[in-house]
Amino acid sequence: MGGWAIAVHGGAGVDPNLPQERQEEAKKLLARCLDLGISALRSNLPAIDVVELVVRYPSLSISNFLQEVLFFFFQQS
Repeated sequence: MGGWAIAVHGGAGVDPNLPQERQEEAKKLLARCLDLGISALRSNLPAIDVVELVVRYPSLSISNFLQEVLFFFFQQS
């Protein structure tokens, strides 16, 4: 077995009822999480460490505004 794959699940998608600005910020955050995971896997970090890194990233590096958006998304799914 070799290689790896990564997917970031953003719930059921971006809620169309959110303001456009919040929708775009949420999409950007998911893309940054995906990029972070890809970089970590390419650096040969153990998979479990990559999962933890990607899951923790939003709470460590984004504003309260984006955290509220994510909270809203996860409550809807």
